[in-house]
Amino acid sequence: PVRNFWLPDFPWCPMRSSQRSRKAWRLGGRCGRRTVALALLLGWLRAERSRSFFGPAQDPGRRELRREYSGRGIDRLVLPLSCGGNLFVRGHAASEQQVPDGWPLGSFQEWRSLIFEPSAEQDAGPPFIQSISKVTCCPDGTWLPEADPQVLALNYPKTLSAAVACAVRTIQAPEPRILVIGLGSGSVPLWLADQFPKSQVDVVELEGTVIRAASEVLGFPILVPGLGEQKMSPLRRKLANRLKAIEGDGAALAEHWALAGRRYDAVLIDAYDSLNRVPASLWQDTGPLVRALPQLLQPRGVVAANVPPGFPTSTMLQAFQGALRDSDSTPPALTFEVPETMNTVALVLRGIEEEEPLWSLRQEAKKMMNGRECLIDVVSRLTDCKCR
Repeated sequence: PVRNFWLPDFPWCPMRSSQRSRKAWRLGGRCGRRTVALALLLGWLRAERSRSFFGPAQDPGRRELRREYSGRGIDRLVLPLSCGGNLFVRGHAASEQQVPDGWPLGSFQEWRSLIFEPSAEQDAGPPFIQSISKVTCCPDGTWLPEADPQVLALNYPKTLSAAVACAVRTIQAPEPRILVIGLGSGSVPLWLADQFPKSQVDVVELEGTVIRAASEVLGFPILVPGLGEQKMSPLRRKLANRLKAIEGDGAALAEHWALAGRRYDAVLIDAYDSLNRVPASLWQDTGPLVRALPQLLQPRGVVAANVPPGFPTSTMLQAFQGALRDSDSTPPALTFEVPETMNTVALVLRGIEEEEPLWSLRQEAKKMMNGRECLIDVVSRLTDCKCR
């Protein structure tokens, strides 16, 4: 009875359901009151399961939860890709439920995986999980799904986000403007927008299908054309003016924006082609993005890239450093190995005068952890590093 009746009626904390608590408290009897008190305690513990009351906060996308979304799941969306193959979004039950305040009664959370399946003509291997989000859903579909901005489930988005966040803090951009090339589920740009409340995050995605899947099913909280006010969740309304997704070629748009005078504090490259390669236009020294960087990036700024195994990382970093070099110095470059994978996160820091840029990044990581500003262990993400 406690599990099936009382917990849904008291899902959070007594302070948030005082009216219902008082009503239940008057049900009478010592046994009834004990039952209510136990139900309230269990409901509170259930809501706080991912937060340790007596110790450090737990990562809501931590490793031991991976088993929950590693299975087949339920198809939520299937769409064809213009480059060939199909896009799948699959839902998986989540054991921990932290439904945000303001959502209708009965709302729930589940994991959703974004999967790309190459066509038979493409020699790109089996389907692979591109990204994972944890979304809040309405039982009656009143609002579109909303991703939890603090959840980064996979290793590479954690390392990429941690490195970029610490770099942005190091360059001391009070209202950072961030360009992300490549959307996926949108977990990285959403996490950055949440960490920097005064930021402006623009995401460029070549595939319109991916933008549709992210915004309508994976919970990326941007404005959707034709979406009425009644369909907008609280987070979607909050980030409507700070988080945008633009369909187009990221390298070409970056070059156009640079000529138009637009400037960014950080530029992230997290894009792959159908063969799981970073497009050459995003990193070669003769490509449009590298040509645009001197004007596109602020005098103090960061360029970051998530690169797969076997990628010519040194060649890419040399191209970025060559484009951003001034008469006095060459900007430092760092690479971070992503745990449990062969991916690498590469950084080039423009306008950083510190002799030990890695030390500066780690100091900012410690400040983030001490201030409980994020739930992932950003310090450990900056451990396996090489300075170039």
